[in-house]
Amino acid sequence: LASRRLLPAIGAQFMLLAMICGLLVATQLLVMLLGASALMSAGGTEGVMHMAAIGMAVASPAILYLLARFSVAFPALVTAPLTPLEAMRRAFGLTRGQGWRIAALFVVAGLFYLFVQLALGAAFGGIAMLIGKLLGLEMLATLMILLFTARVGTIATLIITVAISFLYSDLVREPSGLR
Repeated sequence: LASRRLLPAIGAQFMLLAMICGLLVATQLLVMLLGASALMSAGGTEGVMHMAAIGMAVASPAILYLLARFSVAFPALVTAPLTPLEAMRRAFGLTRGQGWRIAALFVVAGLFYLFVQLALGAAFGGIAMLIGKLLGLEMLATLMILLFTARVGTIATLIITVAISFLYSDLVREPSGLR
């Protein structure tokens, strides 16, 4: 099943990436055009970088909204033999009226993940570096910290995947809205 759904999943991923990149580039160009006088006065690459950062900040809510609306495209691909476009349409239809709620869930989950990653990373990292310095194996301690951080990231990815699967299941069961 996974091998049969791989190409449509890659296609859906490229479509989503193209939409996000298009939105980002269009927003950055618009910001740069509107801020051309500020760009000229700031001069050089520094002005371009400022405008690009402003464009990114302006586009971020729309990008988050797109990610929320299309977040269930991959579970849709797994449950039915769809083309990438059909999966994107299905995801967009299922999440109708729920985009900002799903985006808020992503923001809260992302902030929680960052908090856990920083707290656990600091605690484990501090202990590992202390032991590494005491034993004279600082490189080994650094490797252990990297492995621990990767493990936490893997667990977070698994949790997100399961959460999106539950979200898809909930949306399919009750398309008019989440409980």
